[in-house]
Amino acid sequence: MQKKRKKSTKPMGPKPQYTRKEPKGPRIIAAKYNTSCVKADQYPEGDTVEIAFLGRSNVGKSSLINSLCNYRGLALVSGQPGKTKTINYFDIESKEDISETEERRYNWFLVDLPGLWFCKDK
Repeated sequence: MQKKRKKSTKPMGPKPQYTRKEPKGPRIIAAKYNTSCVKADQYPEGDTVEIAFLGRSNVGKSSLINSLCNYRGLALVSGQPGKTKTINYFDIESKEDISETEERRYNWFLVDLPGLWFCKDK
């Protein structure tokens, strides 16, 4: 048998009002998969800026890419460490509002690298 909880008799203040702040500076507006590479001659050509994520296996590099781009499923995510075996390139387009009438757009790559230092205990 469950006990009934007493209702609080304390007067409650006004409910807080939450306002969403507009992000300032560049923000990602589009993201798409470009290519996967295992050799240097497969890398995308050109001098486009690349931002790469490097780290241990199973720390959330792919999840971070999905979160930054607000695009679930862009970079494939697995609960099993060591699943990313290739270097994956994603085309990113970001936009920055310079003034109310002027904007600047940037195209660059996010790069998902395979995890490092993963070993199974036997």
